[in-house]
Amino acid sequence: MTLYDVTGRSADVRLRLHHHQLELSASPLARWGDTAAHDRLFVGVSTHRVVEMHVEDVDVHPGGVGDTVAELGYGMEHPLGARWAIAWRASGRYAWVFEDTQRMASAALRLSFEPRPAHALWAGAQLYMVHRDEGAVGGRPRLSAHGVFEGQYAWMSDAGVGPFVGARLATHFGSATTPVFETRAAAVDSAYGEVTVGLRVHFR
Repeated sequence: MTLYDVTGRSADVRLRLHHHQLELSASPLARWGDTAAHDRLFVGVSTHRVVEMHVEDVDVHPGGVGDTVAELGYGMEHPLGARWAIAWRASGRYAWVFEDTQRMASAALRLSFEPRPAHALWAGAQLYMVHRDEGAVGGRPRLSAHGVFEGQYAWMSDAGVGPFVGARLATHFGSATTPVFETRAAAVDSAYGEVTVGLRVHFR
């Protein structure tokens, strides 16, 4: 669930979105017995639905406001010695937004480092290319490029519980990741950053 709240010159808007994702993946190299590199072939479907809107003093429960994104991709991680590794991923996406469609291509690169056992650092970048239908909702250009830059530190205890902290900066808000937000041009035309602090539990 995502809560979106913005105060602007035109109107005060608050949204509640529900996000669902299903993904299936496999490791072809592991099946062939090659374990030097870790690979992942994946296919997935995700949806975002606006279930509640609050515009000024009016509550609205819309129907049919959302997106559906299908994705197929492949990635691999290559060890660079005992502590370093580099990973890449490429994927293609097809999205349905209202009555429009989008075609997307993405490429990602990540460098990771383990300074000590149970400690992990990584930094990465993703590039998205989006091709939209002509006259798509929100008045977006037919072709656009978007970048996302991320970094994270994590620690995992022997008990399988550990904290993590991450930072993320995107050149556009929602485009290529949550297409339904493109209905609000004032939002997607702005850069977006966030810091996340959380706790992971590893069940053995």
